[in-house]
Amino acid sequence: MNFRFIGMVGLGFAGTLAGLAGAAWLTSWLIAPAPPPKRFITDTFELDLAPGWSCDLDETEYVCRKGRPPTASIAVIAMKRRGPDDNLEAYEEHLRHPEPNKDGTVPQLRDLKRRRLANHEWVEGVQLSSEIPNYVTIYMATNTSQVGVLATFSFHKNREMDERRDLDSMLSSLRIHQLPPQ
Repeated sequence: MNFRFIGMVGLGFAGTLAGLAGAAWLTSWLIAPAPPPKRFITDTFELDLAPGWSCDLDETEYVCRKGRPPTASIAVIAMKRRGPDDNLEAYEEHLRHPEPNKDGTVPQLRDLKRRRLANHEWVEGVQLSSEIPNYVTIYMATNTSQVGVLATFSFHKNREMDERRDLDSMLSSLRIHQLPPQ
């Protein structure tokens, strides 16, 4: 037998295997389900993190960031036992009148509405330059029979559509746990 013939058969066999392996990888990539989202669980709530987000406890609130520092997007989620002022009307009134910044400028209130996410009615206020100049901050507030919830999402105004998808995704998966009696 000719060594050239054996080499060509081997090369053809290897090429066929490589082609089949590539086709199998492409097929599995196209039809396999995406991995489940990373679940962030605390003693008072849990939610699915959007891709690229991570959260840590920072004293009394949870700070979530997208990507590595310096981050272009940040979220702060805080919960407290519900008091007499923890109701949607009070949250709406507070957001209707933006607080002046440290430099005396008043943030622009772009939108104020109520929306339903994760079986909760939320007050949503959108302000421009309230936390950081040229950043949009979306304030979300709701309550249960036991807790008041405030979530703020800040990001550069040029990234609003992408970040709003992340915000809706995360808050739509929010589950608030019942608190133990005091």
